[in-house]
Amino acid sequence: MSPSSSDRHQASAAPHAPAAGEPRAGGAPLPRNVVLLGWASLLNDVASEMLFPLLPTFLITVLGGTKTHLGLIDGIADAASSILKLLAGAWSDAAGKRKAFVVGGYAAAAIARPLISLAAAPWHVLTLRAID
Repeated sequence: MSPSSSDRHQASAAPHAPAAGEPRAGGAPLPRNVVLLGWASLLNDVASEMLFPLLPTFLITVLGGTKTHLGLIDGIADAASSILKLLAGAWSDAAGKRKAFVVGGYAAAAIARPLISLAAAPWHVLTLRAID
């Protein structure tokens, strides 16, 4: 006898994901730092998604930059990010103080992103994007 469609649906349904502070399958709630890091990551991603689509228009129309400036800024910022991730990972492992590196990274982004709106020249955007 085959199971009914409702039985198959219930069997394939994903398990309920616990909210912050709610006991997980193992019985313990998520640690406070994990919840805070999750929120910081979410807000950081929202800030990126709000800023980066506007950056080309700001750079070209407001600051008088060119498409070349835009390409250089994005390329240099991405290269700086990749290199710094490798170095920061090694430094964090050597120092054993991961929290300081995580907080420092999020703080740099939180400071640099709003300052981009005050940029008066393409090189200001480049500097702040490299810090971000």
